[in-house]
Amino acid sequence: MKALVEGASFNWVKGEVQLRQTTLTENEKYGVEGWIRLFCGPFLELLPATKARDAAVKHTVGVLEAVGRQQHNGSLT
Repeated sequence: MKALVEGASFNWVKGEVQLRQTTLTENEKYGVEGWIRLFCGPFLELLPATKARDAAVKHTVGVLEAVGRQQHNGSLT
């Protein structure tokens, strides 16, 4: 993060990371997919078609499910 900030000609003052686990529901269309659609909506809207947005969400869900469930004993938080 520091390199990105300084690379954009800003001065690095301080950086902190806080673990904020949020338990996601397992219901279809909510859970990870809903989280991605909610928080990434403005970025997804840049894709030209619904099919492309859905494919991006599906890919991202797959990545997060694989990483998240491995790190958290099968539950995704």
